Amino acid sequence: MNWSKIKNIMIIVLVLINLFLLVNIAFSRYMSQSLPEGVDKSFVSILLKHGITVDEKVVPDLYETREIISAQAFDVDFLTEAFIGEKVQYVSEGGSLVAPGGDKKLVISGNKIVFTTLKEAAPKDEADILNAVKDLGIGFDGMFYDETTGYIKMKVDSVELEGMYLDVYLDKDGEIASLSGVWPDIINQGKDTKVSVFQAVNSICVQLPKGSHITGVEKAYVLESTDNGFAVKYAWRVYNQGRGYLCYAA
Repeated sequence: MNWSKIKNIMIIVLVLINLFLLVNIAFSRYMSQSLPEGVDKSFVSILLKHGITVDEKVVPDLYETREIISAQAFDVDFLTEAFIGEKVQYVSEGGSLVAPGGDKKLVISGNKIVFTTLKEAAPKDEADILNAVKDLGIGFDGMFYDETTGYIKMKVDSVELEGMYLDVYLDKDGEIASLSGVWPDIINQGKDTKVSVFQAVNSICVQLPKGSHITGVEKAYVLESTDNGFAVKYAWRVYNQGRGYLCYAA
């Protein structure tokens, strides 16, 4: 190949590189003009490349500080003393651990606790129900009564920890007549982690159909059962046409 042909190829390559750079600069300027200051333009541009648009006002910060929390199963001896009033011998029934105690029965099945008695349930207000759970020694900061479902739930960083709940009924004396739900031991380990919304972008793009328009983005905490017990995962909930999609951060 002679020098003239080499020069022509180099010129063509340089022209293509310049065109690519010009297109990127033009796109960046367009994004800067169309979005207000402080909006994460990279997040928006990644979604646009997948044919997904987003309301400017709902774009989350690039990073968010999250509570570091862990979850583990309660010690079974602790649970028997809390519910039955004394340590009793567990028996295995269909893969579940069962602790009988006279007119009381505690069943632990995987990640679920079920406690029953022979007492009849009576109407009680939410404060009584919350106090009864605290008296057992399994109450947490952030525990609240959800009037919509009638369940006790938990908030972390003012956000509901999904997948953790208790369905509780009291007797006429304010004692627990029955209780069921997923309720592990929660340990707060501080506030020194940051999670990036970019870690969830690929998940968002996979879940949302092309042409979607994101109308809301909010942070979420999700309790999941694992081989080792429990895990609390960081996530975002992304809304499209009234439907929420959970997108996990790494």
